[in-house]
Amino acid sequence: MENEAVPQQHQLSEEGTRVLNAAFDLATRGELQLIDLINIADRLTAAGRWDLTSSLYRTFLEHTSLPTAYVAYFNYGVLLSSHGETSESEKMNRKALELNPDLIQARLNLGNNLEQQGRPEEALEQWRAALASPASQTPENLSLRLHALNNLGRLLESRRQFQEALQMLEQSISLDPSQESVILHLVHLRQKQCIWPVYAAPPGMTPEALEAHTSPLAMLAASNDPAQQLDAGQRFVAFKYGVAPETPLATVPYGHEKIRIGYLSSDLCLHAVSMLTIELFERHDRERFEVYAFCWSREDGTEMRRRVVDAMDHLIRIDAMGDAEAAACIRSHEIDVLVDLHGLTSGARPKILSYRPAPLQVTYLGFPGPTGLPWIDYVICDRFLIPEAEVGNYTEKPLYLPHCFQSSDSKRAIGALPTRAANNLPEDAVVFCSFNNNYKFTPQLFALWMKILKRVPKSVLWLLADNQWSHDNLCREAERHGVKRERLIFASRVAPPDYLARYQLADLFLDTFPFNGGTTANDALYMGLPLLTVSGRTFASRMAGSLLTHLGLDELIATDFADYERKAVALARKPSRLRKLKEQLLEKRSQPGSPFDMGTFIKDYEGAILGALSEVKRPAEPAPAAHQAPAPLVQTAPAGPPLTILLMAVNPGFFAEALGSVLSQTFGDYRLVVSDNSEPGTILAQFRDRFSDPRITWVHAWPQTKGNLLNHVRFLLDLVETPFFKFMHDDDILYQTSNAHLISLLQQNENVVCAFHGRHIINELGQLVSLSHWLPTGQLQAFTERQIAELVCKTAANLFGEVPFGMYRSTVRECWSAEFAGWPFTYIGDITSVLNIARLGWIAGSGAILGAYRRHGSQISVVDSPIRLSATVETDLLSRLLNARFGFSPETVSTTYDRLLETYQRNLPHFPILERFLSNLQSCVTEGRFAPDREFYELWREARTMQDLPVVDAEQLVF
Repeated sequence: MENEAVPQQHQLSEEGTRVLNAAFDLATRGELQLIDLINIADRLTAAGRWDLTSSLYRTFLEHTSLPTAYVAYFNYGVLLSSHGETSESEKMNRKALELNPDLIQARLNLGNNLEQQGRPEEALEQWRAALASPASQTPENLSLRLHALNNLGRLLESRRQFQEALQMLEQSISLDPSQESVILHLVHLRQKQCIWPVYAAPPGMTPEALEAHTSPLAMLAASNDPAQQLDAGQRFVAFKYGVAPETPLATVPYGHEKIRIGYLSSDLCLHAVSMLTIELFERHDRERFEVYAFCWSREDGTEMRRRVVDAMDHLIRIDAMGDAEAAACIRSHEIDVLVDLHGLTSGARPKILSYRPAPLQVTYLGFPGPTGLPWIDYVICDRFLIPEAEVGNYTEKPLYLPHCFQSSDSKRAIGALPTRAANNLPEDAVVFCSFNNNYKFTPQLFALWMKILKRVPKSVLWLLADNQWSHDNLCREAERHGVKRERLIFASRVAPPDYLARYQLADLFLDTFPFNGGTTANDALYMGLPLLTVSGRTFASRMAGSLLTHLGLDELIATDFADYERKAVALARKPSRLRKLKEQLLEKRSQPGSPFDMGTFIKDYEGAILGALSEVKRPAEPAPAAHQAPAPLVQTAPAGPPLTILLMAVNPGFFAEALGSVLSQTFGDYRLVVSDNSEPGTILAQFRDRFSDPRITWVHAWPQTKGNLLNHVRFLLDLVETPFFKFMHDDDILYQTSNAHLISLLQQNENVVCAFHGRHIINELGQLVSLSHWLPTGQLQAFTERQIAELVCKTAANLFGEVPFGMYRSTVRECWSAEFAGWPFTYIGDITSVLNIARLGWIAGSGAILGAYRRHGSQISVVDSPIRLSATVETDLLSRLLNARFGFSPETVSTTYDRLLETYQRNLPHFPILERFLSNLQSCVTEGRFAPDREFYELWREARTMQDLPVVDAEQLVF
């Protein structure tokens, strides 16, 4: 299998060779400047000459004596990591830290190196050190502090250290509540520990925002509404995976003698999914099917793993491949049907399916709910599991089986019969059990269980000992309901045969709702243990009901909690009925057509697959989305001046669409500079093949843009060699006439130095949600510096500072500065830059809507933070400077000053230093004096030096 696509290795031009030779010569003499090294190395990397990039860095580092050499070590470490050379990257990061122990970026990346090499405790140690560093406490390094907190939270959660993981992520959210990727973890971490209510919002958030960003898996246990689950899935997919590649790798079946069916999973080991599917793999009809596994499963050495490996005709490991490479690998094997066993569960790689490596793609078992993945064709189910009335709440079409949807294993090994005494169970008690994962428990369900225990005095509830925090919380909750904690008995995890044998000690399995047991329900019923469930509207809430329906035991399906309680108590009081049910279950286990009849199941399953495959045809061309303009009629660039587009990229999914909108421009004479701000290597790894386009230059974002945006903007502007340039963020989408239209505005009048445009707002699914011109009127007009200043002072809003709005003449490059009228600005440097630009000429506003941008985390649930308070003080200062220059009347700026006064007043209890600001501002308003106050600014600078603001919880600030 070939490696993932890399850029074509361009032959250097004569001039390029000369420059490179000179760079090597200077590097050998220790005279090459750091910025020249970075610029040349970035261009070599983008051109696919990693060999030359690496050689240049090594030559430089061997001979340099620059005190800033740590930057080169760090940058080289990033590039090594992106090329899979993790151990070498570790060495570079350690060397950078030797030279500069306060370089938090290197410490964060060193932690990444260690985690990738299977050394998680060492990784945690590095991230904790980064968090403890005084440098991480400064406002300008907030993004690095968040990075450390988020890495700690993620890895601690994966190591089941749930309490500390939640603490890290809640601290992160308190600093920046707009982090959707972090919010997605919060609810599930609370569920895992049975911290109720799960929607108790942490500082800086509201319960509504928390619910709106619940992860798909957590939503399965939180909601009985399939529409809400679909919304959670679609939000997650849009946020994390973006849009699919334009051209599918496979569209029609191949016509092989045997159907090639492939299974995609990381759970082909001792895992619940394999425990249900193993006999399916083993008993596929080899006369009609050839069975493949594409897996990134752990080699756990278990009997289950051995059975899976033996059951496959072909097993291909894809854990070392990127998603695009894995998809190409699957395509190369000409798979007819690809069955995803993950959905949106932990470890999933749904991006592989987005490339459409197989003409028919279905999902099965792994995720019991609507995935929201647009590249999945079918979900395998039965008519009880997904009633036809609920089909509209799934992106997948139902592929109905005539009997139960769930595969099973009739060969599962069962341990010796244990005793109640050995499991701490009373001999004479009614034993209710629920071995489902604790995150499936809800406070309403648990309260119901406690009512049942109180109504059946000689009874206990036997639960899985999932983690210490859920154990403690459940015991406290039981006592709160008047049930002694001794009546909760916790079973430790044991080997599968012994786990199955335990079911013989219980009297009745109490199922969870709205997330039923899946494998656990199958196991309990297989072992003859009656199971009581509630069937709701969702896939997850109907799994056990499907099993019971196809076993002919509808009486064990409750309609609601009241019915559930009534039936549980009635059965507990009739031991003879429970014994009869156990006998029935053991009899039905071997009956034809039961959920445990694998011969019938496999015929049903294979028949459904063949039927769906017979309907696969070459798909029609999709219609353009609502916010996209039609495809260009011409591919050649019209006459006109060349343009440089500076695209700042963070999110790979968003970037794919932003890049596509640039490449489809009808005005084609452009250069595109991609500034890669993603986690090290993410965007480069996914888009290397696109970066081979000679019009595109990839650069690694340096310095760190989130901590020093304006310096990075200046760095990008040094790359502009065309008469015009335009900024984009990766959440921006250009319509296909945008560049031509804006350049025409600039050419119509040489006094126009910037032309900007309005944008539609689209949601995470690409749908229009509102219209936004960002102009006082939709008509073409020109603004002078005074007019822009007046708008800023009237509204205290950034109407013009957002750099993606405009296309600029290259003559304004020097205006990008954090200074205005001699005063430095950190938080509103974009506004001051636009004001500087306006001093050189007019800024023309186009009435046309020429693009779109995605509304996402920061626009959905923004909760104010100390950074906002910092920006408020800078807005105050900027307003004073503008008033001093232009002499606006108090009436003109009353809105701004009202807002500033209110902000200061509300936050006064938290920051005593604000009293001076408030007093100063009130004097200005009273006296009509708006001149800047040097003492005011010096006080603010002192406050920032003291780090007074960032230590306050964001929820305490009121805006």
